[in-house]
Amino acid sequence: RLRLAWLAQVSPTCGGLTECEAQLRAALDEIIAGGAGSGTGSTKRTKLATAKKEAAATGKVERDVLVKLCVFLCQEGRDSEAAPLMLRGGWRHRLARCVLRYPLPNQTQQVEEFQDVAASQGLPVKAFDGALPEDMLASLRKVFAPEALFWKEHRYNSLSKCMSEDVGYFSYTHKLEEVPCQTSLDVAIRHILDVAKTSFPELKEARF
Repeated sequence: RLRLAWLAQVSPTCGGLTECEAQLRAALDEIIAGGAGSGTGSTKRTKLATAKKEAAATGKVERDVLVKLCVFLCQEGRDSEAAPLMLRGGWRHRLARCVLRYPLPNQTQQVEEFQDVAASQGLPVKAFDGALPEDMLASLRKVFAPEALFWKEHRYNSLSKCMSEDVGYFSYTHKLEEVPCQTSLDVAIRHILDVAKTSFPELKEARF
């Protein structure tokens, strides 16, 4: 149901995963067809500013559709179908298959087998479903929303979206001392650490 609700953000009328996929593909086909015109007739009469605005809006819709469709296909194990779509979206790297396609909690035997394989391979990364409480997740989404003050105050480059115009790429050092939390971010970091310790007990030695 959660997957369906997420996919339906782009295809609000879909009634199931198969229908959502069909609608997403139809939307993508329509966008691609619309961008392949010859530029004659009314298109030539469109003012440049309006054309740029429409192109930007179309590009955002296309990216939203591609994100939904690529994630859906990867979760279904249909990596070969997702690959050309990811390239179209400009992506060159993706999460490992075991992160996006994994057994559900009600598939007990598959879950146990998956955990055994992960443990035997000594994977350095683990994904936790529902790791953050809803209120904490909502707070972090607000703090790091695209229009949030965080990006302006750190003068993030408006094009690259990944580094400050003053100092380039940077990261904060955060002490993990057993002291009262001062901010909501402190609370979130402490919670994430506690969750991670369940799979990586060596983190009890972490100091930063």
